[in-house]
Amino acid sequence: MTGQPLIQVLDKTLKLHKSLHQLALKKTTIIKEGDISRLNELMKEELKHVSAIQMLEGKRSGLACTITGKKESTLTECLPFLPQGEQKELKLLQGKMEEVLSGLKEQNQLNQQLIEQSMQYVSMNLHLLMPQAESQSYSSQGQEQSADHIKPIFNSKA
Repeated sequence: MTGQPLIQVLDKTLKLHKSLHQLALKKTTIIKEGDISRLNELMKEELKHVSAIQMLEGKRSGLACTITGKKESTLTECLPFLPQGEQKELKLLQGKMEEVLSGLKEQNQLNQQLIEQSMQYVSMNLHLLMPQAESQSYSSQGQEQSADHIKPIFNSKA
């Protein structure tokens, strides 16, 4: 049995993962700039990539099962059933895929950290703008007034 269809699917999957990694790099820049609308657009593009990768993963799984004759098979389990040249090509693609996935994982972790820091910054600013419960102020008549009667600058519940 030939492994060319499996090689083609794996090559397409690798290209999509590389493209997804490029999107993750762009996402880092967008997060740093704080451009929410561009971030939303980029996330929609990422979703398209993920859907295509899932579809190709289904094809890869089906082809691997056909090659090995098992219900579930990995790429490594397919190797003994393929000619030597195709084995080398699959191993090469598998190595490249591992590199790309490792880089993508690192970039996504960085993006997650940046988003968490941004959220902490926003939260800190909200706390600075909201009055504290134990603070007191004075009314125009000079009488002390508790914080229960002070309204915040903006409605944070909206």
